[in-house]
Amino acid sequence: MLFDLRGRKRTIVRFVYGGLALLFLVGFVGFGVGSDVGSGILGGSHGGGTSGGGHGSDGDSTEDQIETVRETVDSNPDDANAWERLSILSATAALDTESDAGGHGGSPQLADDGLERLGESVFAYEQYVDLRGERRVSPTLAQSAARSYATLNEFPLAVDAQRLAADPRNAQANLVLAQYAAAWGDVAMTENALDRAAAAVPPSQRDAIEQQRSSLRRLAVSRLGSAPGSPVAPPAGGQP
Repeated sequence: MLFDLRGRKRTIVRFVYGGLALLFLVGFVGFGVGSDVGSGILGGSHGGGTSGGGHGSDGDSTEDQIETVRETVDSNPDDANAWERLSILSATAALDTESDAGGHGGSPQLADDGLERLGESVFAYEQYVDLRGERRVSPTLAQSAARSYATLNEFPLAVDAQRLAADPRNAQANLVLAQYAAAWGDVAMTENALDRAAAAVPPSQRDAIEQQRSSLRRLAVSRLGSAPGSPVAPPAGGQP
């Protein structure tokens, strides 16, 4: 189920969701990533504007803006720009429900209404893609949708969305792609994304990426068989 975040699945989600903070820190501080990523998940999801219908004034709350854009898509469901804005705004609203109340080592937890917001976010993203196609998806929208999918434990869809933002020159976007691919169980994609991330930074900064490689590879191997075409992990005891 889309919202089944119990047991081992919840552990994997927590690894990816919490680990993003480290990747963002590495991306912004370690790699000196500039405005392209700043306008991505963090910049785009937390107030970074996108062109499109249903804009509210600067003083409007996120909820007010969401209501305005909902009215826009209700009256004109072919307004792709409004769907884009609704997707990003709903993701913002979901992140605003984060708390540490779950007591899982300080990992952020989403309230139930936050999960509903994420569902609305990915629905709006899919409406945009249906109208405009994947080639018209901006990095801001792609990364926002990918994070929403990952938080909902939909790693194949997170990978599909994040790939749209993973320009070979964007180290941070490829690091995030590697993490989603590892959670999905795609070892080859994890390695390839890490290779692209390493190639996008100066040699002196590649150690930070290599420090991620072993832990992500372990996660990917533990999830073997989740991704289509990937080998199935052998049972305990080492015999296939």
